[in-house]
Amino acid sequence: MKRPKLRDTEDHISEEAAENGSRLVPAGTIFIVIRGMILARDLPVAMAEVPMAFNQDMKAVLPGDHVDGVYLLYALASRKRALTREISSSAHGTRRMGTASLESLFVAVPPLPEQRAIAAVLSKIQAAVEVQDKIVATLKELKAATMAKLFREGLRGEPLKPTEIGEIPQSWEVVRLRSILAEPLRNGHSAVASMDRSGIRTLTLTAVTQRDFSLANTKVTTAYPTRVQDLWLRDGDIFVERANTAEMVGLAALYRGRSDFAIFPDLLIRVRVDPEVVASDVLVEWLLSSWCRSYFQKHCRGAATSMPKIDHRTVEELPVLVPRRTEQQLFAQTIRKLDIQLSTARQRADFLKALFSSVLHLLMTGEVRVNRSYQ
Repeated sequence: MKRPKLRDTEDHISEEAAENGSRLVPAGTIFIVIRGMILARDLPVAMAEVPMAFNQDMKAVLPGDHVDGVYLLYALASRKRALTREISSSAHGTRRMGTASLESLFVAVPPLPEQRAIAAVLSKIQAAVEVQDKIVATLKELKAATMAKLFREGLRGEPLKPTEIGEIPQSWEVVRLRSILAEPLRNGHSAVASMDRSGIRTLTLTAVTQRDFSLANTKVTTAYPTRVQDLWLRDGDIFVERANTAEMVGLAALYRGRSDFAIFPDLLIRVRVDPEVVASDVLVEWLLSSWCRSYFQKHCRGAATSMPKIDHRTVEELPVLVPRRTEQQLFAQTIRKLDIQLSTARQRADFLKALFSSVLHLLMTGEVRVNRSYQ
């Protein structure tokens, strides 16, 4: 859980509107989102640090004198499961939570000193989570900046030459992706989820979006084995999202793992290239570069409000940078070092988040008590 410190928002109202009865609440108010598609995946809870106005998609909870505000924020977060059970959909599919559900919610209220002690413990862990998340974000930015510099200048200090994608080192080439394919591009296969957990394990789109090919980003489906026998993942495969939001369409990820792990769904395109021409771990970083992101967003088709798509021709015609093989090897070493740092930081962040969830449960259920003097 994140505990956003709301100091500002994207939208603002005028002072006149605030004075004329708009929904304005004081600092320390807790906001709970009660309507919107975001409720399908989360229960957003946040606390205002300054006076704020809010709209009809939220409810404002102002803690009383006998309740610590930060404690109440965490207490509400701990009841997420109870609240989400009350979420329903309107005729238009919008997710919403009734006021009665909020008002009938039971929240444990220990003595005020203990509330503050509990809030202090959880706040310290949450602060550590936020620091670690910032480290992850910084490392991601560092990797992106490093790869952009490498793709622009190379590692040898060569003179640059002009190309259709800008200036690149003199010895590099720009080729179409189709010219370096080891086999034709291939869409995957999507089948309905298995009810008894028997069937074919299939990636979800999230595996590529998050670049995480773990079990958490798979599902077991009823796909027929004979239909998908040539869709099993192979170490070194690159997968490109052929449909997603305009911001995410064309995202790519490299699979490293065993060949019998899973198949891939219809919304992904499999890219297998000739390893003698370009290394997969170098190519996938090029696919994630700002130049390629702009290319895919420019060439996608479909309504921006649905799921814009790219086709095989768009992927095949993508210009690809091809450094010398010896330079690609140095690229790959740099990528691995950056990825190890990023993976370590993410593991630490995941550990802290799991610790927070465990401590939140223990403290809010009273299984563990906190010394009231702890602040």
